Amino acid sequence: MIDYQTYHRIHHLHGKSGLSAVQIAQELDLHPETVRHWLACERYVPRKEGERESKLEPYKAQIMRLLGEHAYTAQQIHQRLLLLGYTGSYSGVKRYVHQVRPQPVRPSLKLVFEPGECVQWDWADCGKLQVGNTSRRLYGFVMVMCHSRMMYVQFTLSHSQEHLLTCQRQGYEFMGGVASTVMCDNDKCAIQHHDRHGVVLLNPRYRDFIHHYGLEDEDVHACTPRCPEQKGRVENGVHYLRVNFLPGRTFMSLAEANTSVRLWMDTTANVRVHATTRRRPAHRGFSLDSFSPVR
Repeated sequence: MIDYQTYHRIHHLHGKSGLSAVQIAQELDLHPETVRHWLACERYVPRKEGERESKLEPYKAQIMRLLGEHAYTAQQIHQRLLLLGYTGSYSGVKRYVHQVRPQPVRPSLKLVFEPGECVQWDWADCGKLQVGNTSRRLYGFVMVMCHSRMMYVQFTLSHSQEHLLTCQRQGYEFMGGVASTVMCDNDKCAIQHHDRHGVVLLNPRYRDFIHHYGLEDEDVHACTPRCPEQKGRVENGVHYLRVNFLPGRTFMSLAEANTSVRLWMDTTANVRVHATTRRRPAHRGFSLDSFSPVR
């Protein structure tokens, strides 16, 4: 650990005299990595009394530089530090690398939808429902209009193709019309194949279904595999269902579950002031969204 005067001496020699870290280290009888570390520090932070300097401290600037050059593993960085004289443990290097390594950021695009332009749907796992002497899995079909955030939910005991088509039809009837495009995940009941080049092949029955409503194959957009954020409107809807409606509720039957969720849609989900749009989905949905009529 250097003192305050040495810290400013390092920065003076680097800034005013233009010396490199190696030249400064020779001038002040310091390790080059110690110099590099303090050059990277915008201010001097003294070690607390009684605190022992970590063996890794003089090498932290070098670690940052290596991470900036390439996605080295902690093991590779440890091996390089050993060549520079590091005598500490690998675990210390591993912890520090995990702490400071830049986290990859997945590029995202904020989508803006016009009224009636797009609807997103997905299935939510909603726990279990006792049916007679059998415990059955309860699924929630969730549909969200992207412009208004108008929301439709229907519970089922299966997410088969028959249930999907029935729920989507009833969702259109609830919304009062059909959006011009549909966005979903790669549910086999709707998307038969989605290759790495983005080519989407619809399930034949689902193709007949959307054609009935005047849509073409290219009007159905399937998310890239393992990228659920691409249908963020309905992902948020599923989350809202799970945190606002489901906790603390039990149902004696599927009919009771659907009656309860319909009341929740009418009195809570679609009349609240949405946090993003600052409008009530029901008002925005029926007054501003333009749909094709349900046939």
